[in-house]
Amino acid sequence: MSLRPDNADIRLLDKGKASGCLSKERIDRVHRNMTTLDRAKEILQNDVRKNSKWIALLGHSLPQHKSFSAYRLLSLSRISLEDISKHVKDVGHLLETPQLANRLKIDAEYSLYLEKQEACMAEINREAALIIPDDLDLFSLEGLSNECREILEQAKPGNLAAASRLPGMTPSALFVLLGAIKTSKFTKIVQSTIRIVASTLE
Repeated sequence: MSLRPDNADIRLLDKGKASGCLSKERIDRVHRNMTTLDRAKEILQNDVRKNSKWIALLGHSLPQHKSFSAYRLLSLSRISLEDISKHVKDVGHLLETPQLANRLKIDAEYSLYLEKQEACMAEINREAALIIPDDLDLFSLEGLSNECREILEQAKPGNLAAASRLPGMTPSALFVLLGAIKTSKFTKIVQSTIRIVASTLE
């Protein structure tokens, strides 16, 4: 999600500098944009107010939370930087540069997905040693692409860590796999418990 066309100039800056294909003016402009965006994000992230306060200021209904940062608000599709700039100092100047204002909005929108992805990867790393059952039916797993199914079928990784190292495996596919392993493990525990209880009743 961080590999997007709108932030290519920042992502590829170091490679461009190393190859010598960027002029000093272009490099300086990218650095200025980075500084401007980072400063605006910092201001918005540090401006945290109660939900009721934002509703009164913006006149919009908001998700049920006790409080929001201005940056979190910007991630909502119906809230614009122009809306927020009326109540948060030192960010309104970005509206004079639509490209930067649009990038800040996009960064805010993607930030939620990136946070979720990072949380998923953290859980996957914690559970890396989980064994993938031999009888796990990969073709019954919803949310797993055919490409990832084929990768897993061919490689037959022994655990989640091995699966995460396979070329082509995505974070979302690994999270689906993690859920399936846990479900399979729980099902087997339940089945084993039922058998034990049943045997005591015979």
